[in-house]
Amino acid sequence: MREDHSTTRCFKAPREKTTSTSSLSLRFPRFSILYEYVKNLSGDQKQRVAIARAVVNQPQVILADEPTGALDTKTSLEIMKILKQLNGNGCTIMLITHNMDIAEMGDRIVHIRDGTIV
Repeated sequence: MREDHSTTRCFKAPREKTTSTSSLSLRFPRFSILYEYVKNLSGDQKQRVAIARAVVNQPQVILADEPTGALDTKTSLEIMKILKQLNGNGCTIMLITHNMDIAEMGDRIVHIRDGTIV
């Protein structure tokens, strides 16, 4: 049976996950939206929640396709700071962006044009 996402909360709060999602609120101070219903979120708020969900379990690799694309500058810098911290803790980050300011925050830049690495 398909879940109706219009009434789904971004994070369900089972007791065993309380610590992880609570720590997200501390790491993402502007992410007070973590327990809102999806239908109440704007596009950029949904993107913030997606990023928070991606990092909650401290993965070894994150593939981030335009993680800051729809965000304001301040939030973009917050996200990049978090991604840099994750990278410093051993997480590999592969970030795809059209924004050279964001790309230059990485340790390595690979340019792709027309499907070819240049």
